[in-house]
Amino acid sequence: MLLKLIPTEMAKAMHATCVPTANLGTPTGTVQFKDNGGNLGSPITLNAGGVAQFTTTSLSTGTHTITADYSGDGNFLTSTGTLSGGQVVKPQPTLSINDVSIAEGHSGTSVLNFTVTLSAASSLTVTANYATTNGTATAPSDYTAIASTLLTFNPGDTIKTVAVTINGDISLEPDETFTVNLTNPTNATISKASGTGTIQNDDAAGGFFSFSPATDSVNEATGLVTVTVVRTNIVTQAATVDYATDDTGASANCGAQSGVTRDTFAPGLLPGLGGVAYQLLRLHPACDLPSVLTLTDGVGRPA
Repeated sequence: MLLKLIPTEMAKAMHATCVPTANLGTPTGTVQFKDNGGNLGSPITLNAGGVAQFTTTSLSTGTHTITADYSGDGNFLTSTGTLSGGQVVKPQPTLSINDVSIAEGHSGTSVLNFTVTLSAASSLTVTANYATTNGTATAPSDYTAIASTLLTFNPGDTIKTVAVTINGDISLEPDETFTVNLTNPTNATISKASGTGTIQNDDAAGGFFSFSPATDSVNEATGLVTVTVVRTNIVTQAATVDYATDDTGASANCGAQSGVTRDTFAPGLLPGLGGVAYQLLRLHPACDLPSVLTLTDGVGRPA
């Protein structure tokens, strides 16, 4: 008679199969499972296929010497089988979720991805539920809420992604937060249950200023060029932005001549209420390199 033991991960179940060495039919009787010589429960009666199954969750983390003692019957003698290599009980892996952030955007939607990590690959299926919870960011205006949803790690998986839709707008507001929470784990524990999502404000009270087009050209004889400055984002109130000329690389010909001087723009304020503002820049007819008009930071401030 041979006695075979089949282990499973974390000692959730153990199976003993009695294998006859002669054609004497199917064994009957009982099997006593033992851990390091101590009985694990009561003897288990062999089923019609000659198999005894024992399930336990009491084994501690580490390696255990598991044996199964067969009682014998009218056709088979008693025998003992030992699990080769012992029963290795692994600690349960842990689940965690990270903290992430994203710029809000001025329109439409974007996706903020959270990463849920399993600390070690398992041969068992690991699951947990996740759901969003409002903070200073609230659904549905700032993001799309997610009700409790099952997240599954198949054997071997260690990383999963939770995607949350973020809504863009042009409202000036502080950075806002919400959380994604993990609950109800199976075959794992949770080491970090909440991931914080930060929606970063990317709007300015006075809007954003830029040149349109980015460069301008004009015949020297014209003497003047109209530079267009465009304001976008928040345009519901008066705003200012600094501007100045950059004469780096300009030749000596750009100086005063015949009593006509080129306009010099010291840092100043460019007003505008919504939409577009205009500014004239005078060019000296003999200037080889016209001045370059720059916006100091391109971000408007309320007037």
